[in-house]
Amino acid sequence: MKGSDLNEEPRALVMRLKAERYPNQQDSAADAAAAAVGDADFLIARIRALEQERDADQFDLHWMAPDFRPSPRDALRRIKAICTMYADPCTAIRAVAATHPSLSREHLAEAIKQFRTDLIGLDQGSVVGLLVAVVTSSRQAFDSVMRARKAGERKAAAVPWVSEP
Repeated sequence: MKGSDLNEEPRALVMRLKAERYPNQQDSAADAAAAAVGDADFLIARIRALEQERDADQFDLHWMAPDFRPSPRDALRRIKAICTMYADPCTAIRAVAATHPSLSREHLAEAIKQFRTDLIGLDQGSVVGLLVAVVTSSRQAFDSVMRARKAGERKAAAVPWVSEP
């Protein structure tokens, strides 16, 4: 790989190398052809482009917006990752509900039940009930704190680890 190639954006470099070396081939065919002939420059550029896409996806949070409608495949992939990430079912359910606000509770319950072995014995209605409980109790706690803040001054003794400015 030439020094000038290192300064080129990875996806653009892959496209340029593909056009030069593997014209008229789909991405997977170009990858296979490069592997077959040992085209390390192309393969390294391809790996860097894939890493860049992966890194960009990790910080892309538009899918959590309340009005975003994810594809079923993407939603299931994310819900599975969340369900396997948290050992505690309450934490997993809370995380799924918070990160997928546009999906119906019935769909969320179905997906959660699919990926949580500790919920297998529950029917879908019960899992919907758990979702409602997590979301409602969080909202009630939030509203309670907001009412307390509006009603008067916060008492320092109530939260001793928080210092007043």
